[in-house]
Amino acid sequence: DLIPDGPYGQTAAGTRVVERGGLARLATLIANERLQNPRAVLMNIGDTYHGGVESLYTMGNAIVDPVDALGIDVGVPGNWDFAYGPAVTRLRYTGENELPFPDPGMTILGPSFPNLAANVTYTLPRAQAGQTMLPPTLLKDVGGVRVGFVGITSDIVPMMYAPLAFGFDFLQGEGAYRDLIDQHAAALRHEGAEIVVVMSELG
Repeated sequence: DLIPDGPYGQTAAGTRVVERGGLARLATLIANERLQNPRAVLMNIGDTYHGGVESLYTMGNAIVDPVDALGIDVGVPGNWDFAYGPAVTRLRYTGENELPFPDPGMTILGPSFPNLAANVTYTLPRAQAGQTMLPPTLLKDVGGVRVGFVGITSDIVPMMYAPLAFGFDFLQGEGAYRDLIDQHAAALRHEGAEIVVVMSELG
């Protein structure tokens, strides 16, 4: 959520409102962590642009700039990031769209940090069929250490509501994931990665 909420919390003296959440509080926690660990990597593991009322009424646009301000290094989409439909998903993460869009006059904002998804490929348009929607991996220098990242988004999107997955194919099966991650980890190590991190929103 953009702003804190105030659920009731129990104290020894009775019930009082305890404020929790909010991006400002999160930004403070991140800044403090970076002061203590300057080589920390901030990863975003999905479900970013859907959930709060501000996001819902703007198709996720209201949350883009505040999230970008956190200084995220790398992310993966989560299942709820597909919830506005495949046209919005494509526009948000790739800046391109080959599918009908209900409001062609609306701009869809996208994140400024790289996002990965090794397990989602296009089925439409045919010219893109079989290509990954997003880069599957990223190689990054972190304080002199070469770190490889493999991104795995949630594969339950077709089960949530089939039209949300229109034009996409989501990898299924534990064995298939093991093979995919082994393949990308080996390639990253071949490129010089000393550490390989799997960023997964599979659940």
